[in-house]
Amino acid sequence: MVKDLSENLDKIKTTKLDTAHKAKKSSDKKKLMEEWIKEEEKFSLIGWDFSYVAERWVTENMPWDYGKIIKSTLKNADILLDMGTGGGEFLLTLEHPYEKTYVTEAYLPNVELCMSKLAPLGIIVAQTFDDDELPFDNETFDIIINRHESFDISEVSRTLKPGGYFQGTETRFVLVARKLS
Repeated sequence: MVKDLSENLDKIKTTKLDTAHKAKKSSDKKKLMEEWIKEEEKFSLIGWDFSYVAERWVTENMPWDYGKIIKSTLKNADILLDMGTGGGEFLLTLEHPYEKTYVTEAYLPNVELCMSKLAPLGIIVAQTFDDDELPFDNETFDIIINRHESFDISEVSRTLKPGGYFQGTETRFVLVARKLS
């Protein structure tokens, strides 16, 4: 009988400890979530500059350097389109002549950023709404780049000059490089 009573008391103590631990864990989780939300509110999702989370994420290195590939193909005389440019962060690293550079962007805050940051440089900014309708004439571009934006290959082909290049990374992280003619 004493043994049964002792076991029951141990169970009660364990249950109380488990309940207290779960309550503390729940409270800690809620507090952590509130702190995280406050921290994230300091930043906005505009452009493609995610440097503020650089220490909080891990990515696998790709077996290619997209920037080097673009730079090896791109000539100063080329008319360039960067589809889904974000805020133009990557585009500007290419140091391509601004007067020969066009960008598309769909997300309104990024369009506004492009208008304030890229347009004054002489870069043509076009807001897009559908992948199947680029707002450009036939055979406009020598090279079209696309790092993450969805696209309609028939529109890419239509706006690319004969012999032009389309280079992009698809969402499956497969490098796409096509000479379209």
